[in-house]
Amino acid sequence: MRASFTALALALATCGPPDAPKELDALTHFLFREWAHEAPTVMEDGVAELDKQLNALNLDGSLDDRSFRVTAMTKDDLHDVAWPMKRNPKDTIGSCVARRSKWPLVDQAKLIISPDQLDAEPSATKYLRTFLDPTDPACFVDGACPVLITDNDITRKNALLTVSFVLHKNMRWVRLGLDRWAIASRSHSDQSFPGEKDGTALNQSYSIDVFLGQLDDRAIRYQCSWSETDFNLAVDDDLQLSVLVGAVDDALAAADTAIETRFHAL
Repeated sequence: MRASFTALALALATCGPPDAPKELDALTHFLFREWAHEAPTVMEDGVAELDKQLNALNLDGSLDDRSFRVTAMTKDDLHDVAWPMKRNPKDTIGSCVARRSKWPLVDQAKLIISPDQLDAEPSATKYLRTFLDPTDPACFVDGACPVLITDNDITRKNALLTVSFVLHKNMRWVRLGLDRWAIASRSHSDQSFPGEKDGTALNQSYSIDVFLGQLDDRAIRYQCSWSETDFNLAVDDDLQLSVLVGAVDDALAAADTAIETRFHAL
């Protein structure tokens, strides 16, 4: 065993940490896949590249200007998370939305540590967050606790699907250059969940959500979701993506409203 471990350590030392891709689709997968990498520079480089790319976009423009389709998940992307092994990650569809928030990164962190997320999730009828480590999440706001581990009890409802499920969602602080920080949040479900109607189900669900602190104190949000869903009727990928992108953008807007109501109301 010692010899095998030594060989692995030498191989890792030789290869070095992976480089962050420049292309947005590959970069998005990289951020999910490497979220827990032990070398801080891996996520730092990935988040810095994302910050550069998003700042080149018109984040105050139309949704079409700041939403993107991304390729399906792979088993390699899921190498360090539990997932429903009877499903095929390549059956997921994925999309991303970028949006400039009205509020700074510290307000985003304050909203993250709220047990009740319902006002920031308009497609949900229930969204309760349980904190696993640390159990008192207050230390996450100022970075004293660099990682936050949570479980989320959620019910989502729309015209096509009503489903209750548990989402494992973890957040970490990431340094963004010399004078800025970001928060990277990764989520996954470790099983499939049947929908309220027969023949419907949420088979797989994954996401990466990055909060980028900016010098003007208006954080940039980048949220990407992958899912495989049964609706018990024929729904093409383009329609699913359109619904998903709209729901994500609505949630990002709702988070801004929740921050204003909770922390800035007169």
